[in-house]
Amino acid sequence: MIPRRDVALAVLLAGAATLCSTPLLAAERVIEPLDPRTPLHLAAPAEEIFGTCALGITGTPSNVSELFPPDDTYYMRLSPSECGSCSVVVLSRVRIQLEFRTPCTVPVEVRMVKSSGTGCLAPDRFQAVQGPVAADLTATDEGVTEFLIDLPTTWRIDTDTFLAVDFVAEVDSCSAEGLKPRLAMRAICTSCTSYDVFGDDVCSFGAPAIPLIAAEVGECIVTPVVRRSWGSTKLRYR
Repeated sequence: MIPRRDVALAVLLAGAATLCSTPLLAAERVIEPLDPRTPLHLAAPAEEIFGTCALGITGTPSNVSELFPPDDTYYMRLSPSECGSCSVVVLSRVRIQLEFRTPCTVPVEVRMVKSSGTGCLAPDRFQAVQGPVAADLTATDEGVTEFLIDLPTTWRIDTDTFLAVDFVAEVDSCSAEGLKPRLAMRAICTSCTSYDVFGDDVCSFGAPAIPLIAAEVGECIVTPVVRRSWGSTKLRYR
């Protein structure tokens, strides 16, 4: 049966409306100030453990944002150049801060994806380079808890790459409205650094804060530059 022109047009318009509404869903994500009375359960800084550095965003939380598992993801840009002279960095652990209003568990998966573009890099969400690694983030107390997720030694990068944290499930014990865990954030917003599940820059909607997600560097590999003498260069081109 051939559909009538007006019916087909209605279907097309409905589909277009759905596509146009997708970016608006990202804009509805609310970022609120963190209650200053909130208890903080933070891990020791990466520098005190490995003597190297952490890539991404670390520090003390000042804001929180709702999470929407099982289909929510945040991406964080990791730049090896931020670790000084390292040409290759070996990642050891992921750091992420969440706020809990009741003790419960948040299942996540972490992975790495390629970057795309020039200048303002963005995650290539469908080009995975490592992972996923699954973990259950369990809080035993209310407040903000910083979690550390161990990574395989194969997780090493030599160029800007994006760390992805997928919130893959919602646990019944903290699924009620007002009890859901929230993402802890820091009061800065640097464009081209963090992106949401839609691939939108977290800062593009005037967000006052950025997610506290980072990766610790367990080893810094410096590749020496091999310099050739002018004499050896002339020999090559005789």
